[in-house]
Amino acid sequence: MNRLFSIISDTEKEYAFIDECGNFGFDFDKPGVSSHYIISAVVVSESKISDLEQGVEAIRKKYFQTGEMKSSGISKNQKRREALLSEISKLDFHHYTVVIDKRKINLTSGLIYKKSFIKYLNSMLHKELKITFPKLQLISDTHGNKDFMREFEKYVNERNQPNLFEEYEFGFINSKSNVIIQLADIIAGTISYNYEESKDKTLFKRFYSFIEDKTLSIVEWPKGYEDFTYEYERYSDGGYDKIIYMNSQRLVIDYINKNENSDEIEIRERVFVLKYLMTMLLTNSRYIKSSELIYNLKLLTKHDYSHHYFKSKIIAKLRDEGILISSSNKGYKIPETEEDIYNFVNRTNLMIQPMLNRIMKARERVLSATKNEFDILNKDQYKKLKKFFDE
Repeated sequence: MNRLFSIISDTEKEYAFIDECGNFGFDFDKPGVSSHYIISAVVVSESKISDLEQGVEAIRKKYFQTGEMKSSGISKNQKRREALLSEISKLDFHHYTVVIDKRKINLTSGLIYKKSFIKYLNSMLHKELKITFPKLQLISDTHGNKDFMREFEKYVNERNQPNLFEEYEFGFINSKSNVIIQLADIIAGTISYNYEESKDKTLFKRFYSFIEDKTLSIVEWPKGYEDFTYEYERYSDGGYDKIIYMNSQRLVIDYINKNENSDEIEIRERVFVLKYLMTMLLTNSRYIKSSELIYNLKLLTKHDYSHHYFKSKIIAKLRDEGILISSSNKGYKIPETEEDIYNFVNRTNLMIQPMLNRIMKARERVLSATKNEFDILNKDQYKKLKKFFDE
């Protein structure tokens, strides 16, 4: 049986409850117009929905009494948000988020019209989720009037046709009657602290620390390596930091764009890992242990992975494709600086040098014993090695 089909057949159905933060509008000088539009999907397995609903409902009652749980209801009460997120962090769910920078949308495109804007951007999130989860029930908060909702559902379904390997459904529900959609609102509102110009970005890392391990991916749109150049102020010391930063992310984005729809499970696994590395880079830049990457991959595919498989079939293959992935004893990351590149070179050098020394000693001893008549590197396969030792 096809390995992908086998995995999908045994996969439990996932539910994605979707809500957003931000608003429509492109007059950024006007008070209240957001610079970003953020859509978050709370993802939970079918068997865990009831427990999650009960957990969220208890938190809603504690912090909002009879009202709806909304990020805007917390406003600037920093301690209240931290307390709320601390309790949310104990629940069993994950989130998948798309962040749209409205400032980069072409104002001559159809996206400047509200209905087209909401249809297209929600459809983009649905496509991302469908790539990741083969059995998926999408449940979105309602937008606008019923006529628009029917058109929206038609639009999404037409552009996300299921195939032999998928079970895919879509529906709407009012957020007031569903606490998991309210949870998605909290997640989107919290992530907005890293992007929205009107919010204090210094608070984001503290807020995000509570939900970081709940993150499946944070996808920024519009895509393109040029989008990241404004981040460069923090890397002013290294002479080549900017080039490394831009190039490494361009390679990752190009790989994801070319391969995210692949039917080959190993390629999709590599895409998932790259998306997670990108998410961590953009939210909390750090080296990530292979165990954390494997855990995230297992959540997405419902398949177990050995460290050997992860290194040889995912990391090594990505590097073979020319993707820059730095590594150290702290884990893996997409390189941003000269230091990241040297970490990779140094770690690799620690493994290569002893191996080369062993080959060199073996060669010298055999040459000596055979009076230089037998060179173990005199084979076509070893031409590069021989040239290396002879120079």
